[in-house]
Amino acid sequence: MDRFEDMQTFVRVAETGSMTRAAERLGVAKSAVSRRLAELEEHLGAQLLQRTTRRLTLTETGRSFYERCQRILADLEEAEQAVAQAQGTLRGTLRVAWTSTIARSTWWPTASMWPSASRSWPTRP
Repeated sequence: MDRFEDMQTFVRVAETGSMTRAAERLGVAKSAVSRRLAELEEHLGAQLLQRTTRRLTLTETGRSFYERCQRILADLEEAEQAVAQAQGTLRGTLRVAWTSTIARSTWWPTASMWPSASRSWPTRP
């Protein structure tokens, strides 16, 4: 059982009020949504949804769990975005060897684009 997947399924069902619409949004079969909800409720030992032939409504426990799931899933999304951004940021040292004439004409005019870059000239041993 994937808890995050089950929580996401539960949140979609709660938001749409329908297993069919939740399944469409998640891109899975309605039977998968039903199975995930049943597994989640069994795992928790609590009924989260009141089911009738026409609608689904959250129980009091379901409402509380829904709010917590929203926060958890939002935190997960934020963490994933932070990692993705960190991976997209270049880090490290870039050493370039060029003559002082090229450095003055090429590097110095554009150096302000990289505020953390060192603008010092290395000394030769």
